[in-house]
Amino acid sequence: MASCSDTGASSLPSVSAEEEIHFQSWMKQYNKKYDSSEYHHRLHIFLENKRKIDEHNAGNHSFTMGLNQFSAMTHDEFKNTYLNRARQINTVHSDKTRIFNPDEVDRVADSSQEDSSS
Repeated sequence: MASCSDTGASSLPSVSAEEEIHFQSWMKQYNKKYDSSEYHHRLHIFLENKRKIDEHNAGNHSFTMGLNQFSAMTHDEFKNTYLNRARQINTVHSDKTRIFNPDEVDRVADSSQEDSSS
């Protein structure tokens, strides 16, 4: 198995066999499949995110970070794919949302509460 450092892309940091195996394991866990050019792009994003996670977890923080199904996405990709969509959906719904006002509710007598003597 060739590592990314064998691809001739000198601007990209070299990737160890262990890092590539970790990425492939992550791909299998989350059922990710990439063609060869996308594979190398996602591998480097994954490793950059993993390094940030490892650096954070080495510090004294109240929480730990970990890998998930989004680990091969950049922050901007995640934001544009998921957060902007949520904002757009909320905007659409907010245009149709009305504030509940109890004074606008038609009051209908509950038949079970009516006087049973009639």
